[in-house]
Amino acid sequence: MLDRISIDLSNYCSKQCDFCYNHSTKEGNVMWTVEELIPFVLDLHKHGIDAVSFGGGEPFEFDGIFDLISGLMDEMYVSVTSNGLPLENAEVFFQLIQNKPDKVHITIHHPEKTAEVERVIRMVKKIAKEGIKSGVNLLVSDFNSNEAKKVYAQLMTQS
Repeated sequence: MLDRISIDLSNYCSKQCDFCYNHSTKEGNVMWTVEELIPFVLDLHKHGIDAVSFGGGEPFEFDGIFDLISGLMDEMYVSVTSNGLPLENAEVFFQLIQNKPDKVHITIHHPEKTAEVERVIRMVKKIAKEGIKSGVNLLVSDFNSNEAKKVYAQLMTQS
């Protein structure tokens, strides 16, 4: 039985990874509004969906993400998957801790880039310190599998 769903909020993302499955760009557009999503997701919840995960594009660049989280979090499990970059902005991070989704996943797109790995680990710890469950998505491809194995081992020693 289907009990959870993932919704891509848009294909807008300022990071513009060339490998993005969603083909997200700085020119991307919004596919949903908060006014559409809340009743839609609540209807899904009435029909057995217990958890929703928001992705994108970059969900923390979606106008209304915190209204969306706050409109659903008392009803069901809400998680967000992000590259984490918008959370470097103090106001965005403040809004996150005010609206506390159940979990935030931060993605390491390039395990071969030490600065990105360190940034994601730092952000995951910062989120967890605020009482929000956090996790890491580690993207692995054939060209970076050795680096991904090293990052995985690093993450396991810090959990």
